[in-house]
Amino acid sequence: MENKLNETEIAEGLKTNNPKVFEQLFEKFHPQLQYFAERLIDSREEAEDIVLEVFQKCWKIKDNLGSIVNIRAFLYITTRNVCFNYLRSRKSQQERQKEYTTHLLTAEETKNAEHRVIEAETLAAIYQGIENLPTRCKEIFFLTYFEGLKAGEIAKRLKISVSTVTTQRSIALKYLRKILSDENLVMLSVLLLHSGN
Repeated sequence: MENKLNETEIAEGLKTNNPKVFEQLFEKFHPQLQYFAERLIDSREEAEDIVLEVFQKCWKIKDNLGSIVNIRAFLYITTRNVCFNYLRSRKSQQERQKEYTTHLLTAEETKNAEHRVIEAETLAAIYQGIENLPTRCKEIFFLTYFEGLKAGEIAKRLKISVSTVTTQRSIALKYLRKILSDENLVMLSVLLLHSGN
């Protein structure tokens, strides 16, 4: 997307009720929040609903958030809490015949949630690295690893040569390997493996 706002402009823009600013905020955080919620509750559809609910909550109190750091913290914490409420409700429904004296999550569930936060943060770093790629390079990377297109299909769609596709894809991978930490590279490798390419 052209003319992206920086983090300060996004935070300030929320105070003016600018819908385009909120769209950019959604675009910035939605992928990792969706991933975070989905890993917590193991349901793509419910995770999508939860993330949308969280952004609605964010919009309602946007004037009190002040900075992108606060916005980010609010989004993650609220997503976690809504997911925990969902898990409690699901557990209660599944074990309706039992009497519950507490609604606290088990230590194992809490530990798993912490791991999901780390995974989501790692994914966010990867997405940020991808966003910094040159426009055509980024486009080819997404078509390859997120849409699953082959080099020939990409070349036909973009009206470029197959060699250009493979060259740009190689540039993207070299750049990401250079800027990402070892831990993030491991996550990137997993994502590329799951993409089937």
